[in-house]
Amino acid sequence: MPPKKKLNRADFMFQNKNGEELIKKPGDINGIDFAIRYLENCTVYLMDHTAQIMVDQCKNCVFYIGPVSGSIFVRNCSGMKISVACQQFRCRDFEDSTVYLYAANDPVIESSKNVEFGPYNFMYPKLDEHA
Repeated sequence: MPPKKKLNRADFMFQNKNGEELIKKPGDINGIDFAIRYLENCTVYLMDHTAQIMVDQCKNCVFYIGPVSGSIFVRNCSGMKISVACQQFRCRDFEDSTVYLYAANDPVIESSKNVEFGPYNFMYPKLDEHA
């Protein structure tokens, strides 16, 4: 049996970007944890399933996120539009944003203001397989 391929952590994060479109296609993540941090004016497409997602210090971004089997935790972010299906949505110090959410549990909102919620609204090829 061939040796197991070692994962490169950098393949499972987007960070330090401004004004870019960032995309992960079906099969790129395959249920691994994903990190997003220090983005500004970016559009993010995660068209794959993940275990959990951590989002830190992002401003004025739009995120389209496929199914998360665990939680997504959004911290210190503002001016966001996030579409996500997850087990649990958590946020802290999150403001002036809209979340389009499908979640198994009620969202946990800490120290946040001007956050609106609506129904999940993102579709992509293979979504049914990932859900």
